[in-house]
Amino acid sequence: MSSGSPFKGLHSSSFVLMLAHAFRTAFDAYMVVLDATVGPVFGDFDVSGVM
Repeated sequence: MSSGSPFKGLHSSSFVLMLAHAFRTAFDAYMVVLDATVGPVFGDFDVSGVM
C-alpha cells in the first residue's frame, strides 16, 4: 500500500495521545513544584495564573 508514511493509523495516533497525556501530566507536576518552590520567594507572582 502506498498510503505514504508508516506513522499514520490507530497505533501512531494512540501513541501521540499517550505522549501528549504524559507530557501534560509532567507539565502539571512541574508547575506544582515550581509554584511550591518559587511561590514563597515571589509572593505576588502567581505561576498557576499564567495557564
